[in-house]
Amino acid sequence: MRLSMPTTVLTAIPARSMWCAERPQEIVDWIRDHNRRNGGSRLTNYVAIDDRVLPNEQGGEYMRGHFVQTRMATGLSAERAQEAVRSGHLPALPNPQPITDESVKQPVG
Repeated sequence: MRLSMPTTVLTAIPARSMWCAERPQEIVDWIRDHNRRNGGSRLTNYVAIDDRVLPNEQGGEYMRGHFVQTRMATGLSAERAQEAVRSGHLPALPNPQPITDESVKQPVG
């Protein structure tokens, strides 16, 4: 899916064991590090999209209101993509296009 808005996409977070329930803490650590390095450009709006139940993991309190859960078997559906947009933690799209299951399968870039 192409997003025509200013956004930062986390494609990698610090390498920790995938078996430890601490992904939210990894995300928060990344945000804090980003904000320290970019004092004038602070990241305040974010949505974490994952098939894990991040609010129940270490640091999960930071995910409340910033999290959309997917299903491992289906991935990011149009419904979940819309939920991420509706969360209010992403900038509004100037000319929003409908999000469909086909559009979320399109490669980005």
